[in-house]
Amino acid sequence: MTTNPLRTWFDQTRTPREEFLQKTGISQSYLTLLLNPAPPWPSREVMRRMIAAVGGAFAADDWLALDDPPAQRVERD
Repeated sequence: MTTNPLRTWFDQTRTPREEFLQKTGISQSYLTLLLNPAPPWPSREVMRRMIAAVGGAFAADDWLALDDPPAQRVERD
């Protein structure tokens, strides 16, 4: 299975989760889901905010590389 790009970014940068939450406007519970090995697919808007928050450290295509995508995309803010 491919590594979760968001988890990898947190591990490498040691960025506080609260800082990421403020930049993206997502909830703590949704962030927890996104950090799972098989996270839900974020909406386009959430993905844009995440990519901006990480300074382009990963791209939307990196989420497509995850081996076991969920059956449904969960849209939460």
